[in-house]
Amino acid sequence: MELNISKSFLEDICSKVKKLKVTDVNDLNSIIDQLNACHSFNVPQENKAVEDLLCCVAKIIPPKNDHLLSKFCSLIYYLLHKQKIEIQSPTVELLLKFLTTSVRSCGEWVYNDVLIALSAILEHNTNPIENLYEDLVGKDNVLISLLTENPQDKSVQLNAFQCLLNLFKNLGENQLREEVLLLIYQKCLLVLKEKIVCNTNDILSLKVMINSLKLLQQLFESKNVFVKNMGELLGSLKSLLFYGLPGQTFMTDINLQPTLRYPDGSVHFESQSESDSPFPKLRKQKRNKRRLKKTPQKKAPQDISQEEDQSYDYPIGSMSNDLSNVSLTPLKRSEAWMKNSSSDSELSDAESHLSKVKTLQSFVRQNAYLSLQAVVKTTDKKVIFGYWSSFLPEHPNMPGLVPNQNIFTTILKDSVPQVRMTALSFLAEILRGSKQFLSLADGRNVRHMSFTSLSSILATMITEIHRCLLLALLAESSNLLLTQILKCYAVLAENVPYFKLNKDILKYLKHIKGFLHHKDLQVQVASLAVFGAIISSDQTPVEIEELMLSDDFELASSVLNPSSVLNSRLSQKSLDDQCPWIVELCQKNIFDDSSLPVKIQSLQLLSITTGKYFQKSKPFFPVVYKVVLYCVDNPDTTIQLHGLKLLDILGRCMNNSAFSEQIESLRPT
Repeated sequence: MELNISKSFLEDICSKVKKLKVTDVNDLNSIIDQLNACHSFNVPQENKAVEDLLCCVAKIIPPKNDHLLSKFCSLIYYLLHKQKIEIQSPTVELLLKFLTTSVRSCGEWVYNDVLIALSAILEHNTNPIENLYEDLVGKDNVLISLLTENPQDKSVQLNAFQCLLNLFKNLGENQLREEVLLLIYQKCLLVLKEKIVCNTNDILSLKVMINSLKLLQQLFESKNVFVKNMGELLGSLKSLLFYGLPGQTFMTDINLQPTLRYPDGSVHFESQSESDSPFPKLRKQKRNKRRLKKTPQKKAPQDISQEEDQSYDYPIGSMSNDLSNVSLTPLKRSEAWMKNSSSDSELSDAESHLSKVKTLQSFVRQNAYLSLQAVVKTTDKKVIFGYWSSFLPEHPNMPGLVPNQNIFTTILKDSVPQVRMTALSFLAEILRGSKQFLSLADGRNVRHMSFTSLSSILATMITEIHRCLLLALLAESSNLLLTQILKCYAVLAENVPYFKLNKDILKYLKHIKGFLHHKDLQVQVASLAVFGAIISSDQTPVEIEELMLSDDFELASSVLNPSSVLNSRLSQKSLDDQCPWIVELCQKNIFDDSSLPVKIQSLQLLSITTGKYFQKSKPFFPVVYKVVLYCVDNPDTTIQLHGLKLLDILGRCMNNSAFSEQIESLRPT
């Protein structure tokens, strides 16, 4: 029987409930059944009658009557979650106390019903309930006690995690004690480690992992969790970055050790001995060579498929061949199981289950990256720097050697765009504010030492990040992901000391110019931001200056070839006489019918170029003059603002130049 309940009918039922006693079990059971059979409640969201009804029922349900409790929990869930009924703080407190008391005395079969009702209350509650936190998440209390590592009913564990997630959604800062947060963190980590060791594809287990990762993310966003063993946490999360990723070996070694050490000011990082250095690369390479010699020639099919799938670990010299090998689709799984199906229905069920498992596995990978991102945001960057080698490529690709799993394994090989996006966001978060670490890099000279220095490791790491990002950039088809890759390039360029690196690294940046004319506006804006970051980086080498100030980008690119003396001279000539190509591009974007974001980014790029190369701005000074006049007369206030910023930069540079000339004239000859 389905009924539409009006406000008056609800008030009548509420008056009946108020007359009932604890002993009137049959009448109460009949009323709850009647309410649960309703199709809809034709009442406003804020309704006093509904609150009175819920409070009255909660007060007269007999203790240990599990059947009535289960039905009442279903009613709470329906009213709050389905009908979106809003309840006030006194009702919230009464219902929470009732449910937390009931779950301690009810049978295990009612746990799920109580937790679902509890989750609905916490999800839609916006009122402070600090006095109930101890009952909910205190030590050995309701929710914490149900977060066991090996529960008999996994759905109970799943619903307990969901309750905690809904609690944290509306949780203010510093509302939970540090020891409570630490207790929840330990429970989450224990559950994750247990699931990692089991490596199960059970749907409920995967959902528990996802909720546990989401809860970890919210814990670290509260900024109150102190982690004693960071390697254990990062190792567990890294294991889940490739969970269910085809062609990748799932690692259960879940305790990472820091391998990079930020040097003290008193000790130069180049003066380490082999025994003191944590980077004995030569010894590691020799061990790898021995392993290769011991490996038999005949390989298992899965090993062959893994080597073929490591497509991004080839030299960048033949880019077309590299990108033809980059596979961004999942590997084909064995279809032997299909032959064992006895009917089409069994085959369909198996495909449906496999599809759900793949989807949930991708959610595990995505939430693992989101959790790592939250950890990186709230942890000292020097601590995270020690674990860079676990997430970033630290050595160049070597033929025959399978590279270690890192972020680019996901960026180049995961078939799910959302996972690739979160991996790129995590990469940008690691690189953001990393100038103090990357400034130690030095790749100008080849070192023949008995160990690999920190400066060489960082230089190789920077080169590999550029190379892999370029592979991803040229292989990606999603405009959203292209934009994110370019944002990673911009963050990288802001922090990299290009003047201390081999100038061959600039060949990776040349390919970004093609995206300045991309059909997608966000990609255009991100490309302009990359060039702005490159120009504004500290102590840019002369090759970058010639590349940016030349009137012909392709001609200036030949400067990267040391043997091309003629092209270098032509580039220098054009640098002195003609307007730079990048200024002409900005001028075109500003004066043409471009979108506002493109115009704004072009103005910012022109301001950066003018400020950085003011002493050589004579060829493009008329362009800057025209742009300033255009911006001042433009009706759009945003363009006016950026035009005035350009004028301010120009004025400051002129004052500094005049002051320098005055100082020079006062010096005795």
